Amino acid sequence: LPNAAGVSLIERYSEPLITRARPDFTGAATIGYAHRCMSQDCSEVPVQFPLRRPQALALLLNDVRSDTGCLREAISENVSLGDNQWSALASWAHGIDCSLVKSSRLVARLNAGEPPATVAAIELPRWVVRNGIVDSLLVSRRAEELALFQTPSTKLAHPKCSSFFRMAE
Repeated sequence: LPNAAGVSLIERYSEPLITRARPDFTGAATIGYAHRCMSQDCSEVPVQFPLRRPQALALLLNDVRSDTGCLREAISENVSLGDNQWSALASWAHGIDCSLVKSSRLVARLNAGEPPATVAAIELPRWVVRNGIVDSLLVSRRAEELALFQTPSTKLAHPKCSSFFRMAE
């Protein structure tokens, strides 16, 4: 999972808190911070309505866990990423289809051994188009993700390990 700074970034750029099931722009029922439900009334989600922020954050973290699982599968074990770098990429991957994460130039370049700081500086800002139009919220989000990515950290997050290292970048 991302660190606190990453979770905060994801929460800030998620949909506003939805306390009762309602359809999103695609017609899918959502609650919390854009958590997609299987049923139109979200009855499969074990929470009380109206949803409160702590419940919404728990759902968000569960969704992010799935996103980071995809990211962990996509990025080679040969790529070392610090806690802030991982958290920035977790924010980027949240809300993007896993197949797009796996097929992205960003992941391909990391896996090819290019320096992570260089890859992020070039590739993250490219992910700002929604429905064929540059989205100002995505521009802001990517800028914050890049700033987090570039913030030094001594905690290794990928490959998954509890050891510490000094970031070279």
